Amino acid sequence: MTSANYVDSRLYRHAFLITSVGDVPEDFRPTTPMDFRAGLFLPGPERGSTSSHFWAAMVLSLLPGRLFFEWHPATRRRPVILPLVELPYLESARFLLSGWLRLVAADIEVLLPYAVRNSPWVDDFLRLLRGEWLTARASRRGETTHIGARPERKFLSAEESECDTDERILVRFYHAGAIEIKKSGLRSCRVKSAADLVGCTDRRVFWITERCAGRREPYGTANIYGPARCCARRVGRPRSAGMPPGSSVQSKPPVGHPSLLWRSLQRGAAFCRTSCRDLLWNWPSG
Repeated sequence: MTSANYVDSRLYRHAFLITSVGDVPEDFRPTTPMDFRAGLFLPGPERGSTSSHFWAAMVLSLLPGRLFFEWHPATRRRPVILPLVELPYLESARFLLSGWLRLVAADIEVLLPYAVRNSPWVDDFLRLLRGEWLTARASRRGETTHIGARPERKFLSAEESECDTDERILVRFYHAGAIEIKKSGLRSCRVKSAADLVGCTDRRVFWITERCAGRREPYGTANIYGPARCCARRVGRPRSAGMPPGSSVQSKPPVGHPSLLWRSLQRGAAFCRTSCRDLLWNWPSG
């Protein structure tokens, strides 16, 4: 039974952080677990949106040891539960006005698009999620070891905004994009390839890149990270989560196929471990 002040949450245009049951939109309350620690409401697309994502208003809840995804009841999508121990990595990307979260496990993938103006609430939720998901490991004190060229300001800003206040960067490796001259007939142009920043902290491995849909995107970055303990875990081809029959996620993901992403992240982690063995003496192996 709905209240007299009921408003369909599909009409909402802004995300918000959920800190109590009273913050949950009324049309989600019958199915929202009561033991959640925090939640995030993400609105659907605005009218006239040309987004190719299958997009709907949804609530992402952080429960003890797991995540709970539920979409607006009108979509008839089934809720999805994802244990945090089965989550090897998370992708958080923002390019121009579009952003998305991609959570990938061994046999499941959940893609959550959102407008960049809702980033502050997404960041607040991700900080809470990292506190539950990532565990700090003991490491030797010392300066951050840097390998490669000096990162561009965009990458340093992305790294600073992603790292938590008590998180310590152990090592980073930056690969600057190369400038190539491409010729077409009598014309030639300078094209810069995408740059990458790979590193590790006392609790995770991360990869910040400007690759998007197979090309360099100068106005934004994608950050892929996961617990260091998951670096050796194999990630198979995931299935789409919470999708109605006949629908699927994009055939060409914004950054790349999850298995390819994690493979690159594994290479970066292996490089950091080999190059800085003394620094990472307490790297978790489990």
